Amino acid sequence: MLNQADELFIQPYSGVKYYNKRYDILINKETALRITDMKPNKWLDTLYLINIFFNIPHYNRLNVQIQNENNDVIGYIIKEGGFFKMKDFHLFNAEKELIATIKAESKLSKLRLTILRNESEWGYSEGSLTAMDFSIMDSQTKETITVLRKRSPIYETVQENIEKGMDGYYVKTADSLEETLIRIACAISIDQHYN
Repeated sequence: MLNQADELFIQPYSGVKYYNKRYDILINKETALRITDMKPNKWLDTLYLINIFFNIPHYNRLNVQIQNENNDVIGYIIKEGGFFKMKDFHLFNAEKELIATIKAESKLSKLRLTILRNESEWGYSEGSLTAMDFSIMDSQTKETITVLRKRSPIYETVQENIEKGMDGYYVKTADSLEETLIRIACAISIDQHYN
């Protein structure tokens, strides 16, 4: 299903009900993939709930798996928590082989992501807190690889808009699964820093 779609919508869910962030990845408003916590930890969940009120993005840890419509794991995103230094996001394939590392640098209201593949810079993205579009640029050619668009989806009923109307990210799929996973991980990284 993933390779048949041109664009995905990453729908975040957060709050007390979910303890930690959870994401659904939609194709034509239907859930195609799910990003869920691998190792729930009540102590870390309690710290996460405290973080909701204080919004300290450096702290947020992330230890999630990306599952397809058959609940098969197709990737993992792991980020350690830390108070004083931003930690890197590590993206792994289903065999737990490192695909990419996403380094985040935040200065006041600006965020820069540097995407490393095979320990060399592959791409980057820069944006501000008020940005709605985040371009991922090729580090060598400086050309745009893709644009992640932050938007609110419009549902048919008021109830659906209230339940699911949270801002999410439209992401164009790539020819390879690995590059699509990198784009998904970049959107998750941006969401973790800005929300």
